[in-house]
Amino acid sequence: MSKYLKIFNAFIIVLTILAGSIMAQDPQKLPTNFPLFTDGISSAPYLVTFPNIHEFHKVKGSITSNSQGTVHVYVNSGATEQSVFLEGVVYNNNYVHVPLRTAGNQERPQIKPGEVLVEANTEKFWPQGTAYTRREIAQFGCNDDGTRCTTEGFRYRENGDIYNVNEGTFNPKGNGHVHAGGAHLDHSLVDGYTTRMLVAPDSEKCLPYGCTEDPTGSWCPNTHKVILSDEPDHAGCASDCKISNTDAACCRGIHDHNQCRASSQHFSSRCKNSYAYAYDDRVGLRFCKEVPDVIYHFFNMDLDCDWAVIDPVTKELSADSRKCLNRLIQAPA
Repeated sequence: MSKYLKIFNAFIIVLTILAGSIMAQDPQKLPTNFPLFTDGISSAPYLVTFPNIHEFHKVKGSITSNSQGTVHVYVNSGATEQSVFLEGVVYNNNYVHVPLRTAGNQERPQIKPGEVLVEANTEKFWPQGTAYTRREIAQFGCNDDGTRCTTEGFRYRENGDIYNVNEGTFNPKGNGHVHAGGAHLDHSLVDGYTTRMLVAPDSEKCLPYGCTEDPTGSWCPNTHKVILSDEPDHAGCASDCKISNTDAACCRGIHDHNQCRASSQHFSSRCKNSYAYAYDDRVGLRFCKEVPDVIYHFFNMDLDCDWAVIDPVTKELSADSRKCLNRLIQAPA
């Protein structure tokens, strides 16, 4: 452990020196090993793997104090022996995107059971105040290098992908935006639902969101189930739009912003803290007036407690639900 901390501390020192040198440069010429972002600016968040969440907590303060932007903590809770392969992109308001990668240029970092992947410093790689968005899905059954994933069978289907997606749009302070300093967050089931995902901002002012129902459960209509033939344990549940592909279900044509009403009731009834469909489905949307310093993303968990009960008086998370989340976060007292 001491050897690991020495290596990590050395990394922090190098990062600090690099940050100092960056301040003296034109931000459009930042050095990076990652693909170029728009106007020569690159998204090169650093990715660090920890063997477990306890090791992350030991250095959490150092990471948050040295990070420019929210620290994202991806946790494979280890309910099964499956590895999680994170597939994510970050893009600015010009919609030029860059995939999240490891230092070895692997586009789908592997998170083994119990492990934690930490990503930070996103905002360092754009001009100060640039708003940006991130989208993430989880893949399973991949080779160690993140290729040939079993769950890629959920992609390029007749009516499109059916992955559930975590989305977040961040407006750093000082950019003049009406929501400057805030974050819009949601777990989208607009296309479908393929893996349990729980996202918990490390702030009592921001409510958790996501869905922890079993995607293979009997609650999903048989007409909407997508079972991958070579791996029966990997099944997904499609949205009405992906099954029927009608304007009414997909909010197209005359069914515009004002006319479109909720479809995919199987999602709305079982995943109340996710965004299903359509424009009148606001329950699952989250807005944090202040961007959290840390956001936890949990996968591969098996919860026996309710993490989403809201106190009707305070409108905040109930004490029992907070305890439920804290069991996942495992922060020291």
